[in-house]
Amino acid sequence: MPSIRSTQSNHPARADRTVISGAPARAALRAGIATMAALLRPTLGPTAGRIAIAANLRTSAPEIVGAAGIIARRTVAIDGQDQNMGAMLLRQLVWSMHESVGDGGATAAVVAAHLSDAASRYVDTGGDATAVLRGINAAAVAALAALTPLARPIDRPAEIARVVSNALGDDDIALLVGEALDTVGGDGPLLVRDAPRGVTECEYAGGAIWDAGVLSVSLLRAPHVALDDPSILITDHELGVPEVIAILEACVSSGSTPLLIIAPGMSDQAMGLLVSNRDRGVIADVLAVQGPSPHGYEHRALEEIALIVGARLFSAARGDSLRTLQAGGFGHARQVWATSSTTGIVGGRGDVPRRRARLREVRHELATAETDDAREIIGKRIGRLASLTVTLRIGGRTESERDEYRERVHAAVAAGRAALSAGVVPGGGTALLAAARAIDPASLCGEEAVGARLLARALAEPFRTIVTNAGLPLPLPTQDGGGDAHAVTFDVLTRAWVNPWDAGIIDPLRIPQRVIELSAGFAATIVRTGALVHKAEPTVSLRP
Repeated sequence: MPSIRSTQSNHPARADRTVISGAPARAALRAGIATMAALLRPTLGPTAGRIAIAANLRTSAPEIVGAAGIIARRTVAIDGQDQNMGAMLLRQLVWSMHESVGDGGATAAVVAAHLSDAASRYVDTGGDATAVLRGINAAAVAALAALTPLARPIDRPAEIARVVSNALGDDDIALLVGEALDTVGGDGPLLVRDAPRGVTECEYAGGAIWDAGVLSVSLLRAPHVALDDPSILITDHELGVPEVIAILEACVSSGSTPLLIIAPGMSDQAMGLLVSNRDRGVIADVLAVQGPSPHGYEHRALEEIALIVGARLFSAARGDSLRTLQAGGFGHARQVWATSSTTGIVGGRGDVPRRRARLREVRHELATAETDDAREIIGKRIGRLASLTVTLRIGGRTESERDEYRERVHAAVAAGRAALSAGVVPGGGTALLAAARAIDPASLCGEEAVGARLLARALAEPFRTIVTNAGLPLPLPTQDGGGDAHAVTFDVLTRAWVNPWDAGIIDPLRIPQRVIELSAGFAATIVRTGALVHKAEPTVSLRP
């Protein structure tokens, strides 16, 4: 391969650099891209293979990796510095996919490698680079427009699990991630940590905060008072002495002496009784606060606080009597706190599935709210129900297995969030095939049509790769989509055309969108590259 050595005599301290220009530079990039794509291609699809990456120490066993995003995080290089540049460019593209949507790295690598190879070869044989790239960009716009109508929303744990199972390769952990994301929502706090034991598990810490404080400042021994592991009583009754006596007796008999009472009001005599019993040590500490009281939503807001802490709501409208209160009527939390104007609950110990179900109901209320005031109130209710921190603790039989699972879970969480925010489309390469069919080269002129055809062909490559990775021959038997080409996809596990929604072969919409966006930009980079320059002793990058 022709190259020249270039030194700058007026800067003798600078290292020598090797320069390769023109078509040979693009050929070197193509060779490196092809090598990296060949490394990533086997990881695409449900029958994907795994890659062995040699350890830094020759005496150590190689690392076995099965996800393109994880491979992109490893420090890899191929022979030939010029070719290695192309490989690193594709590695960067895969890393961008991994960072933004958690999955789809192998898909992006296959499309970008095919498109950049075809486009740069065409240009190197005399094609008009500007026209070809205009055609690719116009086709990308048409392809992206075709994807949005295919998308469907998801919000159930099992649906989320179907999406993230591609990134995880483990249905049980996929369901854990699905339940966690269903709980916190697309933007809620979800932490991924190592498990102290070898078992992967999920921890929930719920909480809520609202703008209402103590019923009397006599309960505040300091501006901010916190109670650890309290019993929590929730009611819409105005409390008098008989009710407070019943509450104190039930609390003391249950052995849980710190006490939080949430009620709309309390008589002066009842408040004096409460403070007196606290000061005498009958109960270790006590707070009595107002509940959230949004106009028209008071009862539902109290019900939701009860769900958060696992308490029974004692409702005057239902005829509930506090005089028959037993220990099972209390809720519990890791901590509660109150000031003169605000109350907060941390680590509410209510039933998580019931809380998730109520959160879905309230989100539907928000969608049908007719006024700004109603939307603001319902939004606060959603905030309290969704104010939950979930920690996924990742285990494994070995440290390397745990590390890979942890990386896979991070990717799965990103994919799940993408699916919740924008919806899902048919998977297995079907969405990209639909996008390819939306491209109409005949609507473009000259070499712009060439660029459009090149993108359409590249978008079909992931489907072909999934099929060939499963050891199946092409072309496949003709499918019957009932007139709708998007209604079916090929399931390489059952070797049959299936409904992707029924079979759970779905991907976040953001994956094919990012594949098209990144691949079009990647092809432009390769086609427009006029020269390669590298240091004689290049710096090793530990991150893409």
